[in-house]
Amino acid sequence: MSITVSIFASRPLSLAVIRSAARGFRVSPHAEPVLCAIESTGLQITIGTTDAEARDQRIASARAFIMTRCHIRDDSVLAALDDATYCYVLHCQPGLSGRSGDLVVNLARLCGGVFFDGSKLRDGTGQILASASADSTEDSTTLDMNLEQSGRFTEPPGAERVLRRVWVLAAVSMRGFLENSPMNSVVEPFARIWSWLDRNGALSELEDAERGLLSTPHGRLSMEQKSVASWRGEGLGVLAWALHAAQMVDHQTPFDPGAIASSMGFLADVLPATLRAPQLRSTTELEWQKRRLYGIHWRLREFWLRPRPFDFRAYSRTAAHGTFDLIGIPLLEDDLAIDGRPLSQASRELAQRSHDMVVERHQAIGWILGKHHDYSRVDTTV
Repeated sequence: MSITVSIFASRPLSLAVIRSAARGFRVSPHAEPVLCAIESTGLQITIGTTDAEARDQRIASARAFIMTRCHIRDDSVLAALDDATYCYVLHCQPGLSGRSGDLVVNLARLCGGVFFDGSKLRDGTGQILASASADSTEDSTTLDMNLEQSGRFTEPPGAERVLRRVWVLAAVSMRGFLENSPMNSVVEPFARIWSWLDRNGALSELEDAERGLLSTPHGRLSMEQKSVASWRGEGLGVLAWALHAAQMVDHQTPFDPGAIASSMGFLADVLPATLRAPQLRSTTELEWQKRRLYGIHWRLREFWLRPRPFDFRAYSRTAAHGTFDLIGIPLLEDDLAIDGRPLSQASRELAQRSHDMVVERHQAIGWILGKHHDYSRVDTTV
């Protein structure tokens, strides 16, 4: 089964924006009118562009459907269509639920748009603005039918679960590293990872994709799996910091996953005494770090959309998501600094690298604070 969705947007969708929303997916650029394909196991979404005539026709069709056949739940729905200057057509297989649903919501949010699936029009938070049924039993607030069942906004994990997640991320990171090692040197480490996780009660923390990655024979990792493994060390560092076991590093400096994994007892015969009764930092400290990471992530994404100078110092005092301090955050000319230059003067390659590191850190801090039960499904859009 597949479904076609139209996003009516006030801002354009660039490949950089799509990649920021589709973290963990494979994004393949295409020639117009297909902008790109987004793929993961059992899931594919193609995003197509439209010219002005096709855009206007789709907006007119959506408007007519809403006016004649829908129950309008929010009076802003027609204004949202009037504000649209872009239209993107998404073909989603197998449908619009779970990860694909979250992704479409995030895309709509990032381009300041609304999306129409043929029976409902929603905004960039997933809220239904208009639907074909006035007495629908569907939750009118978000795309997820039940937040508790969907895993969103759950009880934050305790210190013991955070430690198990540390070990899982260490295992995934090591598996990615071993992909480039000679075949005759990986058999024993592969078996040891599984037995160690089992012995220390961490197999239950594995998500399906992580289990699949760790089970993949040497030399067979997909590009998506390699990408996931290569960045999990950044989340590992944040979780270790949360357990008082590592120092945070700035947005241009990667964590050393091997050193952190070792300090966290990964693959050790006997756990360090400090890990036998792990303790998390206070919620106040975790929220403080979240605001900082969110702010840095926002600035790096904004740079991709509008590569120009920006007063990050002033932004830190007025940010809508919460103000934050700049202690330990390198600045130049009141903007984020990368490689000894203000962000607006830094190479896009280094800016992209910093962005990818911070997205992973944002995901880790969000998971610790209970933004989703599943680590891989934490919403990192800004």
